[in-house]
Amino acid sequence: MRRRHRGRPPPARAPRRAQRPAQGRRRPPSHGPLAPGWSRPQGPRQTETHRFTARSEQKATRPHFRSVPRLGPDALGFRLLAGRRLRSFWYAASRPGPTGFRPGAVAPAAMSLVVRNLQRAVPLRRARLREKVQAVRRALGVQRFDLGVVCVDNRKIQQINRIYRDKNTPTDVLSFPFYENLKAGDIPQPEFPDDYNLGDIFLGVEYIFQHCKENEDYYDVLTVTATHGLCHLLGFTHSTEAEWQKMYQKERQVLEELSKHTGTRLQPLSRDLF
Repeated sequence: MRRRHRGRPPPARAPRRAQRPAQGRRRPPSHGPLAPGWSRPQGPRQTETHRFTARSEQKATRPHFRSVPRLGPDALGFRLLAGRRLRSFWYAASRPGPTGFRPGAVAPAAMSLVVRNLQRAVPLRRARLREKVQAVRRALGVQRFDLGVVCVDNRKIQQINRIYRDKNTPTDVLSFPFYENLKAGDIPQPEFPDDYNLGDIFLGVEYIFQHCKENEDYYDVLTVTATHGLCHLLGFTHSTEAEWQKMYQKERQVLEELSKHTGTRLQPLSRDLF
Protein backbone atom coordinates (compact mmCIF):
# COMPACT_ATOMS: atom_id res chain seq x y z
CA MET A 1 0.00 0.00 0.00
CA ARG A 2 1.32 3.39 -0.96
CA ARG A 3 2.26 5.57 2.01
CA ARG A 4 0.89 9.11 2.03
CA HIS A 5 2.65 12.13 3.55
CA ARG A 6 0.10 14.05 5.52
CA GLY A 7 0.91 17.74 6.02
CA ARG A 8 4.37 17.32 4.53
CA PRO A 9 5.61 17.61 0.96
CA PRO A 10 6.86 14.43 -0.66
CA PRO A 11 10.64 13.86 -0.49
CA ALA A 12 12.64 15.24 -3.37
CA ARG A 13 13.97 12.74 -5.82
CA ALA A 14 17.27 13.01 -7.64
CA PRO A 15 16.85 13.87 -11.31
CA ARG A 16 17.36 11.06 -13.72
CA ARG A 17 20.70 11.04 -15.55
CA ALA A 18 20.40 11.63 -19.23
CA GLN A 19 21.24 8.58 -21.22
CA ARG A 20 24.04 8.92 -23.73
CA PRO A 21 23.07 8.25 -27.32
CA ALA A 22 24.31 5.02 -28.71
CA GLN A 23 27.56 5.50 -30.64
CA GLY A 24 27.84 2.11 -32.16
CA ARG A 25 29.71 -0.95 -31.05
CA ARG A 26 33.30 -0.59 -29.84
CA ARG A 27 35.87 -2.06 -32.19
CA PRO A 28 37.51 -5.20 -30.77
CA PRO A 29 41.24 -5.00 -29.97
CA SER A 30 43.70 -6.17 -32.58
CA HIS A 31 45.92 -8.05 -30.12
CA GLY A 32 45.73 -9.55 -26.64
CA PRO A 33 43.33 -12.04 -25.04
CA LEU A 34 40.24 -10.13 -26.24
CA ALA A 35 41.31 -10.09 -29.87
CA PRO A 36 39.39 -12.42 -32.20
CA GLY A 37 41.18 -15.66 -32.84
CA TRP A 38 43.62 -15.22 -29.94
CA SER A 39 44.93 -18.32 -28.21
CA ARG A 40 47.41 -18.72 -25.38
CA PRO A 41 50.95 -19.36 -26.73
CA GLN A 42 52.27 -22.84 -26.21
CA GLY A 43 55.40 -23.60 -24.21
CA PRO A 44 56.69 -22.50 -20.79
CA ARG A 45 55.27 -19.28 -19.40
CA GLN A 46 57.71 -16.34 -19.53
CA THR A 47 58.19 -14.41 -16.32
CA GLU A 48 59.06 -10.73 -16.02
CA THR A 49 62.73 -11.68 -15.49
CA HIS A 50 62.80 -13.56 -18.78
CA ARG A 51 61.22 -10.65 -20.62
CA PHE A 52 63.68 -8.16 -19.06
CA THR A 53 66.63 -10.36 -20.06
CA ALA A 54 65.35 -10.57 -23.63
CA ARG A 55 64.93 -6.79 -23.85
CA SER A 56 68.42 -6.25 -22.41
CA GLU A 57 69.97 -8.56 -24.98
CA GLN A 58 68.17 -6.71 -27.76
CA LYS A 59 69.44 -3.35 -26.44
CA ALA A 60 72.98 -4.69 -26.17
CA THR A 61 73.09 -5.14 -29.95
CA ARG A 62 72.41 -1.44 -30.55
CA PRO A 63 75.59 0.54 -31.31
CA HIS A 64 74.41 3.66 -29.45
CA PHE A 65 72.96 2.06 -26.33
CA ARG A 66 73.11 4.37 -23.29
CA SER A 67 73.18 2.63 -19.91
CA VAL A 68 71.67 3.74 -16.62
CA PRO A 69 73.57 6.43 -14.65
CA ARG A 70 75.35 5.29 -11.52
CA LEU A 71 76.27 7.30 -8.45
CA GLY A 72 79.65 7.34 -6.77
CA PRO A 73 80.57 7.30 -3.06
CA ASP A 74 79.77 9.96 -0.49
CA ALA A 75 82.50 12.05 1.13
CA LEU A 76 82.47 15.16 3.29
CA GLY A 77 78.69 15.29 3.15
CA PHE A 78 78.77 15.69 -0.66
CA ARG A 79 77.79 13.26 -3.36
CA LEU A 80 81.21 13.11 -5.01
CA LEU A 81 81.09 13.00 -8.76
CA ALA A 82 84.03 10.70 -9.46
CA GLY A 83 81.95 7.57 -9.99
CA ARG A 84 78.94 9.12 -11.64
CA ARG A 85 78.33 7.61 -15.06
CA LEU A 86 76.64 9.36 -17.94
CA ARG A 87 78.04 6.94 -20.46
CA SER A 88 78.27 7.65 -24.15
CA PHE A 89 78.87 5.18 -26.96
CA TRP A 90 79.74 1.62 -26.10
CA TYR A 91 80.16 -0.87 -28.91
CA ALA A 92 78.08 -4.01 -28.93
CA ALA A 93 81.17 -6.19 -28.60
CA SER A 94 81.86 -4.76 -25.14
CA ARG A 95 78.54 -5.95 -23.72
CA PRO A 96 77.80 -9.62 -24.31
CA GLY A 97 74.57 -9.57 -22.29
CA PRO A 98 72.70 -7.93 -19.42
CA THR A 99 75.28 -9.06 -16.84
CA GLY A 100 77.72 -6.18 -17.45
CA PHE A 101 80.68 -5.02 -19.48
CA ARG A 102 83.50 -7.22 -20.59
CA PRO A 103 86.71 -6.03 -18.85
CA GLY A 104 89.24 -4.37 -21.13
CA ALA A 105 87.16 -4.78 -24.29
CA VAL A 106 86.78 -1.17 -25.45
CA ALA A 107 87.28 2.38 -24.24
CA PRO A 108 84.50 4.98 -24.10
CA ALA A 109 84.49 7.71 -26.72
CA ALA A 110 83.67 10.53 -24.28
CA MET A 111 82.83 10.56 -20.61
CA SER A 112 80.91 12.90 -18.38
CA LEU A 113 81.84 16.22 -16.86
CA VAL A 114 79.63 17.05 -13.88
CA VAL A 115 79.70 20.58 -12.42
CA ARG A 116 78.02 21.14 -9.05
CA ASN A 117 77.47 24.54 -7.43
CA LEU A 118 77.05 24.08 -3.67
CA GLN A 119 77.40 27.71 -2.62
CA ARG A 120 75.43 30.96 -2.75
CA ALA A 121 78.14 33.42 -1.79
CA VAL A 122 78.95 34.53 -5.34
CA PRO A 123 77.01 34.24 -8.63
CA LEU A 124 78.13 31.46 -10.93
CA ARG A 125 77.02 30.32 -14.37
CA ARG A 126 77.62 26.61 -14.52
CA ALA A 127 77.16 26.38 -18.29
CA ARG A 128 79.97 28.85 -18.91
CA LEU A 129 82.29 27.16 -16.42
CA ARG A 130 81.48 23.79 -17.94
CA GLU A 131 82.40 25.06 -21.39
CA LYS A 132 85.75 26.32 -20.09
CA VAL A 133 86.59 23.06 -18.33
CA GLN A 134 85.60 21.04 -21.40
CA ALA A 135 88.14 23.01 -23.43
CA VAL A 136 90.82 22.25 -20.82
CA ARG A 137 89.97 18.54 -20.95
CA ARG A 138 90.35 18.51 -24.72
CA ALA A 139 93.68 20.35 -24.50
CA LEU A 140 94.98 17.79 -22.00
CA GLY A 141 93.59 14.86 -24.01
CA VAL A 142 91.54 13.43 -21.12
CA GLN A 143 88.00 13.86 -22.47
CA ARG A 144 87.59 10.05 -22.26
CA PHE A 145 87.64 10.22 -18.46
CA ASP A 146 85.01 11.21 -15.91
CA LEU A 147 85.59 14.44 -14.02
CA GLY A 148 83.71 16.15 -11.20
CA VAL A 149 83.97 19.87 -10.42
CA VAL A 150 82.44 21.07 -7.14
CA CYS A 151 82.13 24.81 -6.42
CA VAL A 152 82.06 25.70 -2.71
CA ASP A 153 82.37 28.76 -0.48
CA ASN A 154 85.14 29.75 1.95
CA ARG A 155 83.67 27.87 4.90
CA LYS A 156 83.46 24.53 3.10
CA ILE A 157 86.83 24.78 1.33
CA GLN A 158 88.42 25.66 4.68
CA GLN A 159 86.82 22.60 6.26
CA ILE A 160 88.13 20.32 3.51
CA ASN A 161 91.58 21.94 3.67
CA ARG A 162 91.72 21.39 7.44
CA ILE A 163 90.71 17.73 7.18
CA TYR A 164 93.03 16.68 4.36
CA ARG A 165 95.96 19.12 4.56
CA ASP A 166 95.94 20.25 8.20
CA LYS A 167 95.64 23.87 7.08
CA ASN A 168 92.79 25.79 8.66
CA THR A 169 92.54 28.44 5.93
CA PRO A 170 90.44 28.77 2.77
CA THR A 171 92.14 28.17 -0.56
CA ASP A 172 91.38 28.32 -4.27
CA VAL A 173 91.47 24.68 -5.41
CA LEU A 174 91.79 21.18 -3.95
CA SER A 175 92.20 18.06 -6.08
CA PHE A 176 91.31 14.48 -5.21
CA PRO A 177 92.82 12.19 -7.87
CA PHE A 178 91.44 8.79 -8.72
CA TYR A 179 94.99 7.59 -9.54
CA GLU A 180 97.12 8.63 -6.58
CA ASN A 181 100.45 7.18 -7.79
CA LEU A 182 100.28 8.44 -11.36
CA LYS A 183 103.53 9.67 -12.87
CA ALA A 184 103.46 13.33 -13.89
CA GLY A 185 102.27 13.72 -17.48
CA ASP A 186 101.13 10.11 -17.99
CA ILE A 187 97.61 9.40 -19.20
CA PRO A 188 95.99 6.54 -17.24
CA GLN A 189 95.45 3.26 -19.09
CA PRO A 190 92.54 1.60 -17.27
CA GLU A 191 91.56 -2.01 -17.83
CA PHE A 192 87.92 -1.65 -16.78
CA PRO A 193 85.25 0.82 -17.90
CA ASP A 194 84.57 1.96 -14.33
CA ASP A 195 88.19 3.10 -14.02
CA TYR A 196 87.87 5.77 -16.74
CA ASN A 197 87.88 8.41 -14.06
CA LEU A 198 90.21 11.26 -13.11
CA GLY A 199 88.72 12.32 -9.78
CA ASP A 200 87.19 15.49 -8.35
CA ILE A 201 88.20 19.14 -8.12
CA PHE A 202 86.88 21.47 -5.42
CA LEU A 203 86.95 25.12 -6.46
CA GLY A 204 86.78 27.77 -3.76
CA VAL A 205 84.84 30.15 -5.97
CA GLU A 206 84.27 32.68 -3.19
CA TYR A 207 88.00 32.79 -2.44
CA ILE A 208 88.78 33.13 -6.16
CA PHE A 209 86.22 35.90 -6.56
CA GLN A 210 87.65 37.85 -3.62
CA HIS A 211 91.20 37.68 -5.02
CA CYS A 212 90.31 38.66 -8.59
CA LYS A 213 91.86 41.90 -9.79
CA GLU A 214 89.86 44.66 -11.44
CA ASN A 215 91.13 43.97 -14.95
CA GLU A 216 90.69 40.17 -14.71
CA ASP A 217 87.72 38.19 -15.95
CA TYR A 218 86.25 35.99 -13.27
CA TYR A 219 85.72 33.00 -15.57
CA ASP A 220 89.23 33.29 -16.99
CA VAL A 221 90.59 32.99 -13.45
CA LEU A 222 88.32 29.98 -12.88
CA THR A 223 89.73 28.41 -16.06
CA VAL A 224 93.31 28.93 -14.87
CA THR A 225 92.45 27.47 -11.46
CA ALA A 226 90.67 24.45 -12.96
CA THR A 227 93.69 23.82 -15.21
CA HIS A 228 95.90 23.80 -12.13
CA GLY A 229 93.58 21.32 -10.42
CA LEU A 230 93.43 19.06 -13.49
CA CYS A 231 97.22 18.94 -13.64
CA HIS A 232 97.21 17.74 -10.03
CA LEU A 233 94.83 14.93 -11.05
CA LEU A 234 97.35 13.89 -13.71
CA GLY A 235 100.20 13.50 -11.21
CA PHE A 236 101.79 16.97 -11.38
CA THR A 237 102.95 18.52 -8.11
CA HIS A 238 105.00 21.55 -7.05
CA SER A 239 106.72 20.33 -3.88
CA THR A 240 110.20 20.88 -5.33
CA GLU A 241 111.51 23.26 -7.94
CA ALA A 242 112.02 20.46 -10.47
CA GLU A 243 108.42 19.26 -10.04
CA TRP A 244 107.17 22.84 -10.19
CA GLN A 245 109.00 23.40 -13.48
CA LYS A 246 107.24 20.42 -15.10
CA MET A 247 103.85 21.54 -13.84
CA TYR A 248 104.40 25.13 -14.90
CA GLN A 249 105.35 24.09 -18.43
CA LYS A 250 102.29 21.87 -18.72
CA GLU A 251 99.92 24.58 -17.50
CA ARG A 252 101.53 27.09 -19.83
CA GLN A 253 101.16 24.74 -22.81
CA VAL A 254 97.46 24.15 -22.12
CA LEU A 255 96.64 27.82 -21.50
CA GLU A 256 98.49 28.94 -24.63
CA GLU A 257 96.38 26.55 -26.69
CA LEU A 258 93.22 27.91 -25.10
CA SER A 259 94.34 31.49 -25.70
CA LYS A 260 94.55 30.83 -29.44
CA HIS A 261 90.81 30.15 -29.56
CA THR A 262 89.64 32.74 -27.03
CA GLY A 263 92.03 35.59 -27.78
CA THR A 264 92.95 36.01 -24.10
CA ARG A 265 96.35 35.76 -22.42
CA LEU A 266 96.02 33.30 -19.57
CA GLN A 267 98.93 32.86 -17.17
CA PRO A 268 99.52 29.66 -15.15
CA LEU A 269 98.48 29.66 -11.53
CA SER A 270 101.85 28.23 -10.45
CA ARG A 271 103.96 30.97 -12.03
CA ASP A 272 104.88 32.62 -8.69
CA LEU A 273 105.43 29.54 -6.53
CA PHE A 274 109.24 29.48 -6.97
